[in-house]
Amino acid sequence: MFDLTVFKYNRLQGKEESDLPGLFTSLPPKRAARGREKDRLVIFLQLAERGSPLQGAPEDLLEKLSRVYFATRGTVTSALKAVAEQVNERLLARNLRQAKEANPLLGLLIVAVLHDEMLYLAHCGPVHSFIINAQTVEHFHDPQGAGRGLGISRTPAIRFFRCTFQPSDLALLCVQPPQNWSRQTLLGSTQLSLDNLRRRLLVQADESLSFVMLRTRKGQGELHVRNLRAGEAEPPVMQRPVELPPERREKPAAVPA
Repeated sequence: MFDLTVFKYNRLQGKEESDLPGLFTSLPPKRAARGREKDRLVIFLQLAERGSPLQGAPEDLLEKLSRVYFATRGTVTSALKAVAEQVNERLLARNLRQAKEANPLLGLLIVAVLHDEMLYLAHCGPVHSFIINAQTVEHFHDPQGAGRGLGISRTPAIRFFRCTFQPSDLALLCVQPPQNWSRQTLLGSTQLSLDNLRRRLLVQADESLSFVMLRTRKGQGELHVRNLRAGEAEPPVMQRPVELPPERREKPAAVPA
């Protein structure tokens, strides 16, 4: 069994922030559906509106998505699809309701699930994931298969990826990565110290950049969240599961107007 560490990084106009809006992580709750009992979940959802900077999805929506995932039986991909459909339903309703007053709000979504020794990814929108091990770098990006984003069609476009994920492997999840992130520049990153890796990832990066990095090690199935900003001294935060509520109708999670 592996522990999963989630590193977050957020820089806005040259200033490093301690929080990364739109990121949500969770262990499985006690009443998780069959097949979800050992999954570790990472949701990274950014909202895009024409003429405005990206904004992180609200916390209540992200928590709702976590509940949807862990309540969905069956394969990992079926649960990932349920999450994407939930986001699409919320955003599409908002966009139809405000079609005359506002630009459409698009959901750019990356969901990562560590299931045993496999890492599953769902992409919605032209987002990017990089999987780095000692020998190779795999770049997952399919703007045609993943579509423009969620909230513009009744049927969401979703692109699924899957790979083995071993201790010391790295995964980078980013909506708009620096142009110099490539197989050539990222190869060998698993051998670097955390400080040197951070410098490599930020060289030639824009003034605004946000991303998530995943790393595993042998452990007891725990999930930790750490900050990757410079001089970060805070200890990792051990993630607690989001418990599924008793069977009842929930109020829809809020979506920014």
